[in-house]
Amino acid sequence: MKYRRILAIGVVAICLLCAEIGLGKTPVVWWMLYHNSVPEAEQWLKDWERMFNETHPDIDLKIETRVSNPREAVIVQTVAGVGPDIMYEVDSVMGQWVENGYAMPLDKYIASWPGKNDILPAVLDGVTYGGQLRAMPFMLWTWGVAWNKNVFAEAGMTSFPQTWDEVTQAARRTTRTNADGTIAQWGWRTWRSNIYILALVEAHFRQLGATIIEEGQTRANLNNSVGHQVMAQLRDWWRIGGMPPNLAASSDDLAKGKGAMYYAWSGDDRSTIVNNYPDVGPETIGFARYPGPTPGNDVLQFMTANLMILSSSKNPDAAWQVITAFMEPENLKQYLLRRGMISVLRSHYHDPDLMSFKYTNELMALVYDPLYIHGTKHQRYGRYRATAGNEFIKAFDGSIGITEALIKAEEIIRAEITGN
Repeated sequence: MKYRRILAIGVVAICLLCAEIGLGKTPVVWWMLYHNSVPEAEQWLKDWERMFNETHPDIDLKIETRVSNPREAVIVQTVAGVGPDIMYEVDSVMGQWVENGYAMPLDKYIASWPGKNDILPAVLDGVTYGGQLRAMPFMLWTWGVAWNKNVFAEAGMTSFPQTWDEVTQAARRTTRTNADGTIAQWGWRTWRSNIYILALVEAHFRQLGATIIEEGQTRANLNNSVGHQVMAQLRDWWRIGGMPPNLAASSDDLAKGKGAMYYAWSGDDRSTIVNNYPDVGPETIGFARYPGPTPGNDVLQFMTANLMILSSSKNPDAAWQVITAFMEPENLKQYLLRRGMISVLRSHYHDPDLMSFKYTNELMALVYDPLYIHGTKHQRYGRYRATAGNEFIKAFDGSIGITEALIKAEEIIRAEITGN
């Protein structure tokens, strides 16, 4: 009798413990990061987490939106066996996670997922390495040109240039100088960031049917006729914009009418114009793909936000369920309405709610082939983009010649890839 009583108490205790820890539920931890400046999207994620758990009683989802130093933390926690199952990452650094074995191949999952054909093919290709899909893209931002229509109109132009020569002419016509020779209104400018300038060079390589380096290669192809043509053209625009030795474009200048063409403008910077200049709209600010050397050679670059399943995940099947639930068109739409980015789903490109967000309609209109990932798709892109980019900036500023910059950038890329 005493034994049965002890056994009964033990069973009750186990049941209570099971209820408390959710025994029978599969835990999934999702690091959905970088929401400090978008509290509406962060709150939606918390609400969606609760809804998901209510409708999926077999899964216990926990979404963490704020993790300090996540790229370092995920390595430490994974080694300790307590890392997340899903992690947010941008495509430009996905290569390092692939190379180090952190990003699980998703091909076996996406092959049978009904939503795969709704995703823009170029963005899937951007996170495919060695023929294997390594993450699920869910939103993108464009990298192209932003331009001020009023500044163009004041210079007697009503449309955006279609060729490199027309860009040069427009840059000169929209540049205004002060009496001391300084630039009062720039016709053409871009970033001075060494991590972005290589991508701008690559965009113009693509327009000439070339690339700086192919995926899997160890040597870059820079010091050639294409490299010299691209660098000479970008250097000319750089100088027209008065960028040497330390000036750069800004969305503030563009919105104020102090600039005409902002090259390598990131769609992620849209919030600067939307929030700081509410009276400025599409009638003033326009967006364009990069014009080519001849009409019809225009291209657009993009960056994507992606969800990767960590190879260390103990529950990858459940993690995939979470991702596909989030990717359902209505769920993704509701998130993007609060996040203010562009969808990777083709079915969203005619959604009136999404297009009502300021400038979204204009930016979506640019998203068609040819589309290229921002930068070069290589596992070690993150290692060489800044140091090689420094050499390009030196050439544009005139401190070294174009040939020297191309040779040095080639050597930097080779050394970073081969390790010697």
